[in-house]
Amino acid sequence: MPGGPTRMRVRCADSPTSNMDPCANYGYGQAEDYTLLINNGVGAPVINFTADTTHIYINGVVNFTDLEF
Repeated sequence: MPGGPTRMRVRCADSPTSNMDPCANYGYGQAEDYTLLINNGVGAPVINFTADTTHIYINGVVNFTDLEF
């Protein structure tokens, strides 16, 4: 994929089935447009986060905190 700005649309709609048709009209819902900047870097991305392993919930959810900000 070439680098640079790329458009992405996120859509949430009231659908009677689990398969939403991206071209259909729905009575309720919303759409949001985003611009993603794709950088063709070298190597894997560097991540910096911590996991709260003292509170692991019954449904298996673990909370992560981004340490970059």
